[in-house]
Amino acid sequence: MSTLTFQIEGLVPLSFEPRRLIIAGWTGRDRQAVEHHIHELAALGVSPPASTPCFYPLSPQLLTTAARIEVPRAHSSGEVEYVLLADADGLYVGVGSDHTDRQVEAYDVTVSKQMCAKPLSVGLWRFDEVAAHWDQLQMRCWRSRNGERELYQEGSAAGLLPPLGADRPLWRRPSPAGGQRAVWRHLSR
Repeated sequence: MSTLTFQIEGLVPLSFEPRRLIIAGWTGRDRQAVEHHIHELAALGVSPPASTPCFYPLSPQLLTTAARIEVPRAHSSGEVEYVLLADADGLYVGVGSDHTDRQVEAYDVTVSKQMCAKPLSVGLWRFDEVAAHWDQLQMRCWRSRNGERELYQEGSAAGLLPPLGADRPLWRRPSPAGGQRAVWRHLSR
């Protein structure tokens, strides 16, 4: 297992050795918007999920805090989203990108997600410190095209299902070997 080091706002660094990685997809609060997006992607050949939200278990080795990643092909892109990291000391929040191969996504979403590293922020916050204003949290992503930096994606956590609740028991299940785990929530879905 790789060990990642994070800086917790106002605290000492956290060494994190993830044992489990789960990408949560189709987690939008507006169910009509989720259905609309499913139909948009179906028109591009992406098979619709059996149910929503859905969860993609992936290798935790895909997680990285590197400033740059290499991708196997030119047909990949990322999506800004919040990341939850859990360990014995509690729940932490950061931002990351579920970088995905878009051509492979048309025939197998899980495989497309396994093809690219999952970069995430070095800076984290304790969930308890942001829970009271969760819906006001903003996420933005920029990209460079032809040497120009441009806003690629923007939205708030209010557009997504809340990270904790009776219908999302993910954090109540033990992780293999009692280890640490990370879950992504898509901004655009």
